[in-house]
Amino acid sequence: MAVVLRATPVGRAVRATRGNPALARIMGLPVERIHVLVFAAGSVLAGVAAIVAGMRFAVTPDMGTRPVVFAFVVAFLGGTARSPLAVGAAGLGLGLVESLSRIWLPAQWSALVVFVVLFGYLCVPDTPLRDLLRRLRAGAVPAGEG
Repeated sequence: MAVVLRATPVGRAVRATRGNPALARIMGLPVERIHVLVFAAGSVLAGVAAIVAGMRFAVTPDMGTRPVVFAFVVAFLGGTARSPLAVGAAGLGLGLVESLSRIWLPAQWSALVVFVVLFGYLCVPDTPLRDLLRRLRAGAVPAGEG
């Protein structure tokens, strides 16, 4: 998917629409169609993941609740407007934290550990490191600083 977003005209249109929908509309891109296309692509990928999970585990009506909640936490930690690599790194880190928490805690407590990580992220005040990271993401760090 990352290659499609980087190398194809449709991918460039999706990235342009994600960055600034109003400007993409002014440039003549069909923004509503692009939104439908992205929704359809996400649904297809989710359907493939559901089929694979259904073949691997027992199918129950609530089997997708935990992954969806964790995906929201990853989207919050990684940021929805950042690169897919940043979101992937946040997901990998959160998955490692959850998996490693099962070493010291019972398995049913691993979801709590994920929310403790989210709560800790929300409670940490703005430190100089967070401020520097935020400015680096925005591209606003002067040359002699940092």
